[in-house]
Amino acid sequence: MGKIDQNNPYFINLKKSNLFDKLPNPSLLNLFDIGYIEQWPKKTCHFGDKNIHKFHIILTGKIKVYNYNIENDRYFTLYILKANDMFDVLTLINGYTHNIYYESLNYSEILCIPVASMKVWLTKNPIFVKSILDFTLHKMNHLEEYVKEIIIDDTPTRFAKLLIKYHNKLTNKLEVINNLPHNELANLIGTTRAVLNRHIRTLKLSGIIKIHKKNIEICDMDKLINLIKSDN
Repeated sequence: MGKIDQNNPYFINLKKSNLFDKLPNPSLLNLFDIGYIEQWPKKTCHFGDKNIHKFHIILTGKIKVYNYNIENDRYFTLYILKANDMFDVLTLINGYTHNIYYESLNYSEILCIPVASMKVWLTKNPIFVKSILDFTLHKMNHLEEYVKEIIIDDTPTRFAKLLIKYHNKLTNKLEVINNLPHNELANLIGTTRAVLNRHIRTLKLSGIIKIHKKNIEICDMDKLINLIKSDN
């Protein structure tokens, strides 16, 4: 791949994102100079410890961040990262390693930057520290809500909240989680595929959603919202 310039789709997409839009163009371009692009085919999996010397920015695709308990063969999905998101921030800040897995849910392209180079870049671009902090706080808030929902809400409520969270009001479509297999959706709300399928059937029979292949369409948002209210 040739040198990335301001007309490159990677640069254009990053520049549009809230994380990178405040960076001067030369600084953003310099990230491509000090890094390299990895191609992750679907189902590519990396353990957190293997990323200790790299900082990652997702250019295309979706990455599942999860924990895995080998003793009972259970997965715990923390969240899904999309294009213009980044990982692993903790490794960049203090070299912290943790028992986390990263798996590409579809073909993904990742900008990988050596941690040492990224730290030098940050000293020259301190404005990006705020973006890192905002991104980290957002993920912490997400995990806080996730833990609260697991403890307080029943499975139908958690699934309804998941659909509402990723629903784009402008396009009336689900984003990020659309096209995901039901087992991946189940992992996102802390349940099994069999249990989730029962609740999906209930929502379909109630006329709240329709499913074509793996595409979920919300047909009645009011009913979906009322479902949450009735359980609170």
